[in-house]
Amino acid sequence: MRKGFNLLSTLAILMLAAPGIASADPLQGGIEAQKFIENSNSNDYSYPAPTMMQPTPDSVRPARVQKAAIQQQQRPPQQRPIQAQVQQSVELPKGFMGAWVVQGQRSNMQALPQYQGSMGQFFQTGTRNVWNISGNPSSGYMLTTDQGVSTKLNIHKVAGNTAFILYQHPISKTMAKEAIVMELQNGGASFSGLERITIIKPETKEERAKVTYQLVGQRQ
Repeated sequence: MRKGFNLLSTLAILMLAAPGIASADPLQGGIEAQKFIENSNSNDYSYPAPTMMQPTPDSVRPARVQKAAIQQQQRPPQQRPIQAQVQQSVELPKGFMGAWVVQGQRSNMQALPQYQGSMGQFFQTGTRNVWNISGNPSSGYMLTTDQGVSTKLNIHKVAGNTAFILYQHPISKTMAKEAIVMELQNGGASFSGLERITIIKPETKEERAKVTYQLVGQRQ
């Protein structure tokens, strides 16, 4: 989420276009949503990945001569083909699917001292993006944005009109791991929510920053 916008003008437009959206308390009473965002960390981001099977060495037959025994021992062990774990995502109701114009207001940012300046410039106070959510539980869900992000979604949980979503994507030489809570409102014409972005250096697992945005979304 990178592009800034005039917050006062945007809020005014939202209030005229859809009364109650901008002033709505995101996830009102959503203690579970707050905990999901606050506790989101690298352990939350699990995606189906190939699993290496343990190698099964050839059965060693009794050697008739010493040379044959040595050759038998030097053979590389046979490995079974790599098998991928099949994991179906939680089903995301149709109300969450499709294109959304999403406005964000940064509410909190914690960064290591050496990165505070750069993170503050990159994660601006106000943002505006277009999201497009597509897919199904068997093949998985995808999020694409007008900023060039295209990533798989992990639908962590759906409770009524609220979806708890995890995903990750690279930013320069770091990885952005994101936790999003979306609560549908106005019959699915809008949503309010929260977004937690954790910036990690993959090689060192260094957590450089955590940024939280309050979100409002409108059907495009």
